[in-house]
Order: sequence, then structure tokens, then C-alpha cells
Amino acid sequence: MNGSEFSALGSLQRADGAFPSVIVSPDGQAVSDFNCFTAAIVLRRLRNAPPSPERDKIVGRGLDWLTACRSARPPNAFSFWPDDDRPAWATGVPADVDDTAIILCELLRHGRIGRAATLRIVCDAILPCRVKAAMLPVLPPWVAEGSFFTWIPPASSRAEPAKPFANIVDCCVNANVAALLALLGTNSFPGHDAAIQTIVGGLQWAGQDPARLSSLTPFYPSLIYLAEAVDHAVECGVTKLLEALAQLRLLAAGAPDGAAGICRSAYSRTVWHAPAADVARAISSQHVLRVGSGRTEKDGFREPERSAHSPIL
Repeated sequence: MNGSEFSALGSLQRADGAFPSVIVSPDGQAVSDFNCFTAAIVLRRLRNAPPSPERDKIVGRGLDWLTACRSARPPNAFSFWPDDDRPAWATGVPADVDDTAIILCELLRHGRIGRAATLRIVCDAILPCRVKAAMLPVLPPWVAEGSFFTWIPPASSRAEPAKPFANIVDCCVNANVAALLALLGTNSFPGHDAAIQTIVGGLQWAGQDPARLSSLTPFYPSLIYLAEAVDHAVECGVTKLLEALAQLRLLAAGAPDGAAGICRSAYSRTVWHAPAADVARAISSQHVLRVGSGRTEKDGFREPERSAHSPIL
């Protein structure tokens, strides 16, 4: 591997482990932003790169940042931004299932959190955010009962179930939850199979229609992110998504590339761009894990590493 890529990545990282992103609005205005999601995606893309001093420093600082991103609303879940370090206009944005699942995967993978603590957060914060049968009539036809919504409702909404709370189902979110459950060895947990059914059903419903395919991932601006999320889920052990992964690889070949941004507001043209995530993707392309082979293309397969930090129990 070219060490200059890690040098470039390290130069983009703040001392606290965060990476910059830029929010670009539909009218072209750009605002700098530091969020939890970008750091988690960078670390996920580095997961198969072999250890090195440069990589380990970047990952260690990134994990420090993610650990500090825990939300108090609800406790131990994660939000797009830390509670005390977010834009003024985003103070009311709640914690969400997607960031919670992605960040927990990285903290668990690197030994920054224990399995028991992760299971508690899954049960307390993620599993309650599932689609009920009564909600299906107002949701897209590809959404399966028991799959996962995106937002974690505030305590006030949970205390008053009759109080409306707008929520959205995203196939990437469901792929990320399925990956976490598989990484934990809890594929039998409620919602795991429904998440898979939602992804598979969404792809069947969308066919090759670009508008329909885009609607499967309201918070992600390109189908390449669903392909990436499903690829990660399969690597974690969600083998029921193997056929969907093959289909997504074909579809993503003609999808917009990384220039489309890393994420977006729901169904919106307001997009987050993250140069660090682009560099991490270039690094990850050199260390692709061939699903089912048990080996990486360039390096021997490594067991998940353990951090020198004590796990959060």
C-alpha cells in the first residue's frame, strides 16, 4: 500500500479523531461540518487494511471520537452529531438507528465496547424502532413488518405512543442493523430477517428504475452506498443477502460515483461531502475481502483486532 494515502487521510483528521465534511445545499452554499457518521464510515472502510503505525493512529483517534459521540437522548444511543457539538439548527435532531448501528459495529470490532454492553444498547435503543403491522398501509410497499425505522423517537414520543412521530425506512439503515446483529451472533433477534426482506423486497419493487432505486435509500445519495452496506453486512455474516449483493453490484456499476456525496437529508438535494471518506474508499479498494473465500485479495484474513483500551462493559 502507498503510505501517502494514510498520510493524506491523517492530515484530514482533527486531534480529537473527527473528520471534516461539507454540507452543500441545493443552491450551492457550502458549510463545514464535523459529525460522527463520517468518522464511522471512514473506519468501516479501513477494516480490511493491514495494521500499520499510520493506520492504527488514525483508527485509534477515530474510535476516541466515536466513543465521545454517545447520546443522552436516549442514553447510550448515537446521533449524527455529538449532543454538545452540533450545528445550532440541529439541536432537535434525535439519535438514530443508523448511526447507532454503524458506530457500535466499529466500537465492537475494535474492542472499545463489550458484547454485553452492545446487546443492551441494541435491546434498549434499536429493537423498539421497528415497523408495526398497523403502520404498513402508509409506508412504501417494499417495507416489511418488523424492519427498522431510521429515527429513535424522543422520550416524549415513547411515553405517548399516540403522539405522531414522523419516521422513515431506509434500506441502508436496515443493512447496517443486520450487520450489527450478525457481528453479535444474534441473527435470530427480532428484526433481522425483516431487515433482509425489506432490502430484497425493495430491489424487486424498484427493478432498474432510477427514481425507485433512489427512494430505497432516502438518506444516501447513491446506490453505491446500499451496495457497500450490504457488502459489509454479508462480510459480517448476513449470508441471506448474497443474491441481493450480486444484484446491487450490477446496479451500482451505473450509479453516480462518490462525487454524489456521502449522505443527504431525507430525499433531499442537501448533501454531505467527505474527502476523508473518499480517501478511505481508495484504501479499501486495495484490500477487498472475497466473501466466502476466507482470505483478502492482498492480505491474509485477520481476526477482529482487540484494542489496548478496556472495553465498555
